[in-house]
Amino acid sequence: MSDDLLPTTLFAPEVVLDSRLSPRARLLYAVLVAKLARSDHEGLEAELLQELPVLVGLAGDEHDQVQVLVDELVAYGVLSRLTHAVRDAKPVLRVHLSAPLRDAERACHTCTGCGACACAEVRWIPFTIEAQCKPCKALAAR
Repeated sequence: MSDDLLPTTLFAPEVVLDSRLSPRARLLYAVLVAKLARSDHEGLEAELLQELPVLVGLAGDEHDQVQVLVDELVAYGVLSRLTHAVRDAKPVLRVHLSAPLRDAERACHTCTGCGACACAEVRWIPFTIEAQCKPCKALAAR
């Protein structure tokens, strides 16, 4: 597969079709899923807030509207704001492919052994579990 081609992206159709969300929030959800498909469905919040207005057709004085749409998706449960448990971590937005998630499923999963971020180890498990980071898993396996 060429690096220029985007991967096929799956998302929760019930989000895009839910009339309780504003049309622009539904568009923003689809754009976030597509944009973040190559990055474990996460991106730095500050960078995304700069890029998203153009991607969803907002310009000029409407840039503040992106924050309103992000808040709408967070409240709905398909977008999370979190900071991973690593030194100097910056806030990220994580888009969820199923909807809506409970609050416990929208937080950074910390390792039960050392307290570090264990999100990479449990990202695709659709329920909350006790997690271990890769180094702690390796130590436990010895």
